[in-house]
Amino acid sequence: MKTTLTFAFAIATLGLFTGTASAASDLHIDDLAAQLQRETAEFGDEIEHHFRSTPSYRHLANDARKMQRLARHIHTVAHHTSARRHIILDLAQLDKIYHHVEGLVDEMDRVAKYRARHGYRGNAYTLGRAETRHLRRTLRRINSTLHHLQEDLHMVPTPVFYEYRQRKFRNRAIVPPRPVFNIRF
Repeated sequence: MKTTLTFAFAIATLGLFTGTASAASDLHIDDLAAQLQRETAEFGDEIEHHFRSTPSYRHLANDARKMQRLARHIHTVAHHTSARRHIILDLAQLDKIYHHVEGLVDEMDRVAKYRARHGYRGNAYTLGRAETRHLRRTLRRINSTLHHLQEDLHMVPTPVFYEYRQRKFRNRAIVPPRPVFNIRF
C-alpha cells in the first residue's frame, strides 16, 4: 500500500513539473528573440545615422532592414506560436544575411584603411576606423544572440546547399564538339 501511494505521489509530482521546462524554455527563446530584435534595430539606426555618406550605404541599409524585418518576424513567431522549425529556418536565413553584412562592413573597413593610409581627406567618403569598430561591436552582439538562439533550439549547423553541376564525362559523342574545317581552297 505504501509503495503504491509513493509511486502515485512520484508520478503526480513528475506530472506537475513536466510542462514547466518547456514553458521556461519558450520564455527564454522569446526573450532572446526580443533581444535580437532590439539589437538589429540598433544596428539599423546606427547605419541610418552614421553611414549615409558611404558609397555602400544603400546596400547596407537594405540588408539591415531585411535583418530587422526577419528579427521582428522571429520574435513574433517565438512570442505567439513557438514553432521551433519555423524559427530555425528563419534563424538560418538571418545568419546568411548577417554574414553578408559582415562582409560589407569588412569591405568598408578595407576602403577606410586604404584611404587613411594614402591621405584621402575631405571628400564624400569620410569613414573612420572608430565608426566601423562600433558597427562591428553591434554586429558581434547580434551574432552572439543569434548563435545563442540557435544553440537553445538545438539547431544543427545549417546545411550547405551546393550548386548542381553537370557531371563531366569524356567526350564520347559521335559528332565533334565544334566543327572542324580542314578544307583549303
